[in-house]
Amino acid sequence: MLHRKLIITLTCLCFFFKGYAQKVQPSMVLWYRQPANFSDSLPYKNGSTTNPFDDRNGKGWVEALPIGNGRMGAMVFGGIETERLQLNEESLWAGYYHDVNNPEAYAALPLVRRLIFEGKEDSAKLIGEKAMLGIPKRVSPYQSMGDLLMVFPGLVKEQTRNYYRSLDVDHAMATVRFEQGNNKFTREAFASHVDDVIVLRLTASQKGSLSINLSLDREKDAGSMVKNNSVILSGRLNVPDEKGINHGMLFATHVLPICKGGIITSKENKLIVTNADEIILLIAQATGFGGRDPQQSCAAALLAASKKSYDVLKGNHILDYQKLYGRVKINLNNIPDKEAFAVPTDKRIERLKTDSSGDDYLSALQYQYSRYLMISCSRPGDLPANLQGLWNQHMKPAWESDYHTNINLQMNYWFVEAANLAECHKPLITYIDTLAYHGKRTAKVHYGANGWVVHHASDLFGYTAPVAGVHGVWPVGGAWLARHSFEHYLYSGNTTFLRDKAYPHLRGAAAFMLDFLMEVPPGLPFAGKLVTNPSHSPENAFERPDGTQSQFTSGATMDIQITRDLFDNYLEALDVLQKSQPGLDREFQSSIVKAREHLLPLQVNSSGRIQEWIEDYKETELGHRHISHVYGLYPDNQISVSKTPEMAKAALQTLSVRLQGNPDQPKTKFGAFDSYLNGKKGTGWGRAWIALCFARLGLGDEAYKHHLYLQSQFVFPNLFGIAHGTYQIDNVFGNAAAINEMLLQSQESFIHLLPAMPSKWKDGFANGLRAIGGFQVDMTWQDTTITVATIESTIGGLCKVKAGKIIRR
Repeated sequence: MLHRKLIITLTCLCFFFKGYAQKVQPSMVLWYRQPANFSDSLPYKNGSTTNPFDDRNGKGWVEALPIGNGRMGAMVFGGIETERLQLNEESLWAGYYHDVNNPEAYAALPLVRRLIFEGKEDSAKLIGEKAMLGIPKRVSPYQSMGDLLMVFPGLVKEQTRNYYRSLDVDHAMATVRFEQGNNKFTREAFASHVDDVIVLRLTASQKGSLSINLSLDREKDAGSMVKNNSVILSGRLNVPDEKGINHGMLFATHVLPICKGGIITSKENKLIVTNADEIILLIAQATGFGGRDPQQSCAAALLAASKKSYDVLKGNHILDYQKLYGRVKINLNNIPDKEAFAVPTDKRIERLKTDSSGDDYLSALQYQYSRYLMISCSRPGDLPANLQGLWNQHMKPAWESDYHTNINLQMNYWFVEAANLAECHKPLITYIDTLAYHGKRTAKVHYGANGWVVHHASDLFGYTAPVAGVHGVWPVGGAWLARHSFEHYLYSGNTTFLRDKAYPHLRGAAAFMLDFLMEVPPGLPFAGKLVTNPSHSPENAFERPDGTQSQFTSGATMDIQITRDLFDNYLEALDVLQKSQPGLDREFQSSIVKAREHLLPLQVNSSGRIQEWIEDYKETELGHRHISHVYGLYPDNQISVSKTPEMAKAALQTLSVRLQGNPDQPKTKFGAFDSYLNGKKGTGWGRAWIALCFARLGLGDEAYKHHLYLQSQFVFPNLFGIAHGTYQIDNVFGNAAAINEMLLQSQESFIHLLPAMPSKWKDGFANGLRAIGGFQVDMTWQDTTITVATIESTIGGLCKVKAGKIIRR
């Protein structure tokens, strides 16, 4: 169906001024003058297994550059005498499908609830830990596929000059160049989505000067061999059940060299190429996930790719990538192209640690890098981005590199719709189908409830029961995730998607919450109001009147905000669908409306802040990394400067106290990390959330301050994000969401241009951003004021626009 398009152009009289800069985005490139820190011996070759916190010093792996095609990826180190490509395939998880639900949970639930209402949280906690956690108590870990190792006979690091290593974000290409003697060496690497292979081409200016020894290696559960001029790694993960039966996944990697000139030989498990003019390495990876034969999958991918020239493979890759990436262009302060190559990326980061003036080019680069990473790890038909997106070098990564659903997974996708990457949202929405399927049984077994539930962490195999400890008994993860399906509808206006996907997600999550909510008993504050029980404010604790601490409670503020948000979204979705199906879900609709009216109200505590729990408890960590009780400000819109000014004021006070904190305050006994938000501590994702909240409050300079703090304190040399000393991808994506919110907001039934524009970004443009309602926005500004904005409706709708002092023509 063709849609009518409406274009609104808003023009300021000062648009035609002398010296106005052309709207050109500078080259987006990460580049360095040295390889990533890498030795021939991998960590597990030195007699110790890899440590998920090895990366805390910013060396090695977090200096390498990521490439990915959505399903598989590699970290390119750029070594001279030796090179390492650390490999990943999204479905290589050390687990299997089985029933993780605890049959004792539902029987224990009434007692746990009664004890919580009676103020006996410690007793409730003991029962909850024994009877309410899933079996086993941890989700499965995501694992590295292994390493492609390359040794280059004749190359000597000390004899190298003019070294250059880069990641071209505009074209999704990693490049290494250097000279030795009169010979110029070049390596290009990319991960092709369209041809489903990773490609590495090695060239030199002197013919016959390329020699390489190739091998594949993995820490465990695999072996390698040479067959038909290919290096093959294959194995099966060791995942035994209680009877010792191994359910581990099969996996394989194939590497095929295609050479011009030279000789190919083999020795043991190494493939040796000698005196070639050009070497092209085609890399395929696969697992047994979904019933595939990994060996056949790899062989088929290599056979198809080997029939195409390098130029065709590269052209296919760039064209496919640009269809997504090329939709958005951005320039903050009209940075010229030469600025991209003025200072290496690692030096830019170092400079920011002592220079608080900011780096406008780095801000734009981080935004487009976030889009690059999302395209590289979350394509339609693939799995969603996990805690590390796609890239992980460990067998036992931090937090299993899982799907953490008490903020981290959601933060990964906060920016995608506005950043014009709606297709990249689809893997998460498809994954929600998996969670809803498994979560339906968890809802019955653990709570005797209808609908579906997810707690605070999951994995490839749809783990939906509580994990880790009593803090895992947090059954609103699914309700939060359902918001993403609805947002995808809001940005597209696609009612077919709403009917077939978003509405079932919303209804199932709402059905669970309707059954899970319970009335506060007589004699307690807010008697008769509906609350969650058990409940907690993610990973935080409170102090009871007797001085003891607890996490277990009822009616934590975030729970109630998520539930109200879910009910509102469900009712809005139903209203749309009832236009074509008038009788749809009328009885259930009435139940939701009634329950919403009886939810615990949002409260402001005695110090003027949003109250985090049902009672005004003393906080154990004033600067705690989570700001869960301002969920209503962001990502939701229950708290708004225009609609609820008093609550917005309380939210601002909440943020201020979180940031001030109390460095001398003892940490909660439940805390595992020194992660206050105040000072130079906290987590990158926490800082991103803070920036987003200030943007929602219209405080652009304050939002920018925390964006800058992320740049200077919470990024590794390759711009990966830091959390607790190791790598997580959520703050990279959260930072992009904060830039979106500073430039464009549309959550209040109108499009707000430059709603939180930092004074630092005086001039610039952003083209291709999207707004709720099916709109695409191009805008240019001068002196932080819009000069031109073009708003296009992709579905034939009208919009309201707020853009400050604008003269309309």
